[in-house]
Amino acid sequence: MRFEGRACRVSGDPLMLRRAMSNLLSNAMRYTPKGE
Repeated sequence: MRFEGRACRVSGDPLMLRRAMSNLLSNAMRYTPKGE
């Protein structure tokens, strides 16, 4: 992953943030061709 600029603070419901991050990582693994 590549991030440009400064880091930012994220606030919200910890459970929902965890689910969102888990979903993003799951989708990345599912839809990225093997070897990349």
